[in-house]
Amino acid sequence: MAKFQPKLDPSEIKRVWGGLSSLVQRTITAVILAPLFFWVLYIGGAWFTLTIIAIAILSYGEWIPLVQTGRLKLLEYGVYAFLALGLFLGAVTSFKIGLLILAIGFLYVAVVSHMFIDKGDRRAPPWLCFGVLYIGVPCLAILWLRHQGAALSPEKTWAPAAMLFFQIWATDTGAYIAGRIVGGPKLAPSISPKKTWSGLMGGMFCSALVMGGCATLWGFNHANWYFAAGLVLAVIAQAGDLFESYVKRRAGVKDSGHIVPGHGGILDRVDGLLTAAPAFFLFILLLL
Repeated sequence: MAKFQPKLDPSEIKRVWGGLSSLVQRTITAVILAPLFFWVLYIGGAWFTLTIIAIAILSYGEWIPLVQTGRLKLLEYGVYAFLALGLFLGAVTSFKIGLLILAIGFLYVAVVSHMFIDKGDRRAPPWLCFGVLYIGVPCLAILWLRHQGAALSPEKTWAPAAMLFFQIWATDTGAYIAGRIVGGPKLAPSISPKKTWSGLMGGMFCSALVMGGCATLWGFNHANWYFAAGLVLAVIAQAGDLFESYVKRRAGVKDSGHIVPGHGGILDRVDGLLTAAPAFFLFILLLL
């Protein structure tokens, strides 16, 4: 008698996955990816640097079709090289070196886009240039937070970077729950119809609670300042979310990509992080 060998049918898996609600899809993806990401953040070193470089490259790959018609390989691969080099050197040498490489990448995009992009698409070059810094600088700030974590917590070098990610997720969660329960006036109906003022308040509350709580629990100095920083960072993160929504609306798309099941693209997941990370970096510098 032939043995029964179960066979996975990709089309059946896709059908079952498609039948799940968006919230269930997002939850399953988060349960799988979040522990993996925090394990990489915890061990730090080359693994975390490579992860952030990959996120930066994938993010810029999603940014290009949002701001330009067509793809220019010379520009695209050149930016990937500058992002990888800038972030790598920023992690192993200094923040200033990484920032210098990103600035050179900015100039590279300015020259290449001016020379080769069709004149009928003249709005694209400024956006393409901006994207290098919009994505590169926050990723550089995240790497600095992880690799300089000992300055804040010698025994928990991973804590500053972890706090930033906890703050972003607390803001998103608080905004979602408050928006669903309370509702009320829309925050920016022409850009993101689902966002409400009550959601912003809920996000600010959760962000302050998580940042202040983590600072107190982990023994950071000036823990009370982290409560205040949480309020401000929540507003900055929500502004980043709205900015990416504006860019997507301008491009006529719902999601920046489809690489993260249930969530859309990488940019859809890091939109708030891209604006909050530089602000948190400056906050930490002031404390130090």
